[in-house]
Parts: sequence; structure tokens; C-alpha cells
Amino acid sequence: HTHTYTMGSDEQSVAAVPPSSVSLLTNPAKPPPSAVSVKVNEDGTIVSTLPEGITLGDTPYGKGIFTSRDWKKGDVLYTATYGLVPHVPGSVKMSVRQSEAEGGEEVHSCALDFIVHSVLLPEVQKRQLYYFDAFMNHSCDPATFSDNEGDTELGGWYDTVARRNIKAGEQITCDYNLFEWDCADKGIDACGCGAAACRGTVHGLSKYPLSEQLQLLPYARQLIEPFNAANPSLRYIYLDGFDGLALVPAGSSGGEGEGEGKTKPEKGSTAPTPLTAPDDALEFKTVATRAFAKGDVVFTTTSEIISEDQQIVVAFRDGDRVQRVRTLDLVWLSIKRAENRREFYGWNSFSNHSCDPNTKDVLDEELPKGDALQPGVTRKYHSVALRNIAVGEEITCDYTTIDDCLDGTEFECKCGAETCKGIIKG
Repeated sequence: HTHTYTMGSDEQSVAAVPPSSVSLLTNPAKPPPSAVSVKVNEDGTIVSTLPEGITLGDTPYGKGIFTSRDWKKGDVLYTATYGLVPHVPGSVKMSVRQSEAEGGEEVHSCALDFIVHSVLLPEVQKRQLYYFDAFMNHSCDPATFSDNEGDTELGGWYDTVARRNIKAGEQITCDYNLFEWDCADKGIDACGCGAAACRGTVHGLSKYPLSEQLQLLPYARQLIEPFNAANPSLRYIYLDGFDGLALVPAGSSGGEGEGEGKTKPEKGSTAPTPLTAPDDALEFKTVATRAFAKGDVVFTTTSEIISEDQQIVVAFRDGDRVQRVRTLDLVWLSIKRAENRREFYGWNSFSNHSCDPNTKDVLDEELPKGDALQPGVTRKYHSVALRNIAVGEEITCDYTTIDDCLDGTEFECKCGAETCKGIIKG
């Protein structure tokens, strides 16, 4: 996604494309069948097809992308692809066509500049070159974000998702700051998006306040690694979901939620002052969105060793596709494994305790010992259904089977099971 106000001119010269670049522009990675069509002609011209319901139109900055139909928040407008090109000056001609259902005619042609119309991947010194999506303009109040990205050595694909309700005729926009940590080789000194919350400039996510970065990172997961490198006192973790499970607010249907099935311990808590807003401190629980039979593997994932010196922030999407950001209480949502070393179990940290649980966690690997147990170390584990689990049922586990000390705390259990122990002690 690029600074597309430069795209209005059709008179740009097309520089000679290095032979290796043309092959990189084709994406052999077999994207999802729903992805819109892209091909490269023998002369190196990219032929990019617009998705149904998506059109090109004029804006004060050149061309822009518009929609001819309404979309609801969370809808996937389309799945598109990108190619990888070398991090060198150059350009390539692109022909943009309507979808076959809408006639398949060419609606625009232009030159894509390798530097201006792409996103730099500094770790590999290559650039992501977008196709018709290169016409998408920036807004500080964007209509869409990119999600479910798939990457290969030669290219990748992504979903364009409605971040809010979008009306027919509206311009489809994105936030350029969500694609680059630091727009070192390009930027916008005076943003003209006109949004009420316009930030004034576009120079990458690194240029904005920490509180704003935390809220935007769920929409820019490829920037979590540079964020963590720039903020050593923090550890930002995005929790990918699992097929058949959802995180939902504790007050939702589907079983007892956090605060109902247990009570937080009063002593020993090292909860930091939350960096996130009060609404983001809501309690959540895990529920099944499909049935599991006894013995089924409910999920397979990894845990991560974190340092007690760091403040941990997690982001995840709840069952309503709402992006949530939450500061962790280290004692309550991780397990002490050594001095200044705790194990965080990711998504499963939100599963509540029950004295008659419906799942059991099975550790597939041993943690390293001594100095080898450093932050960032991971280990695989999986969860197995102990009985049949119905759709909508809350996923629970027995805390004492995986954490035999509970940091010296105890809590009153309210799971309601006939075998409830009442007080759970470490």
C-alpha cells in the first residue's frame, strides 16, 4: 500500500525492469481461490483485475479505489496478492481491468515505481509491490485494514477487511502507518485525508505515541517485531485464534466467565498500571464454536518464556471480530518457572479453572534449564477434550495440573462442580 497521490499521471516513464524482477512479480504461491486475478504479460506488463464491486475513481490526489456496494464492519471486501521486487530503483507498467463479470475492459494503465509504490521489508531488502491496491489512498480514519496475510519467498496474499460500515460510493482507504515502522525513504509531511482525527503527517507507526501504537498494532501485526525491538521494557504479543474456539467477554452466553468461575488472589499480584483503556480490561473466556468429542485435540500451540521485568500487552480478536488490547497481570496469567522467568500460555491463559474441567493441557516439550531459559524461549503443548464438548460450552482446565504452586496464592473456586474443592491452593 503506497502513497498513491502520485498515481494520477499516466505519463511516467517505465524504467527497464531487471530480468530477475519480472519473475518475482508473478506470484506462484497458490493464493486462496478467492484471490483476484493477476498475471504478467510477456512484455512484463502486470495485468491486475479489480474485484467485483470495486472501481477506480478520481480524487484530488490522482486515482483512488471506490466501492459500488455497501459493506458491514468485519466483511472481507476481497482477497488480493502482492509480489516481491528487489530493493532497487525501477518501475513496471500495470494495466488495471474490470472483473470479468463487469466486462473485463481496461480502465487504467500506469507505471508502478518500485520505491514509491511498495513497502520495504528491511530484513530481506525486498519490497512488497501491490497491484490494483496501489491506488488505495491513506486516511487517518481508514475504511479497511489488511488481515489473514500469507507470505512466501516470492509473494503473498491478504484479505482487505472493513474496519467500519462502508457505504456504496465511498472511497476505500487504509492507514499507511500500518505498513511500515519507519517510512525512511518516503512519507507525507502534510496529510490531506480530512479526517476529524487526522494526525497531520504519515511517517510510519514509530512516530506516534505509545498508547496509539498499542491500539493500532492489532491491525499491523507485521510491525510487532520492530515495536518490541524498540521497546525492550514491553512485550507485545498477538494471540492468533484457533478453529473451533472463540474468546468472548465473560458476560456472554456459553458458561461461567472469568470472575464467576474463580476469584483473583489478593496477595502476590504484580499487575502493572495498565497501558490500555478501561474498556480493554474486560474479562474474557474461551468458548467452543464447534463440537468436540472426548479425546479430540482442541488446539495445539506454543507457550513463551517472558521476563518479570517486562510489561506484557496482548492483543486478540474476540468472537465478534473486535480487536482487543489488554495489559496482563503476570501472576494471574502466567506461571513462574525460574527467577525472573515466567511461562505465558497465550490464548489458553484466558481459560478458566474448573474442578471438573472439560480439557487437559499436555506439554509436548521440556523447558531448558538454567541460563538457557531466556525470554523468547517457546515450547509446544496441546489441549485434549476430557469429555464431549458442545457448541457454546466454556473451555475449562484444572489449574493445579499445570501450575503446582500458584505463586503461593489461593483463590475461592466458584466453578459449581459437584467435586468443587472450594479453595484452590498453591
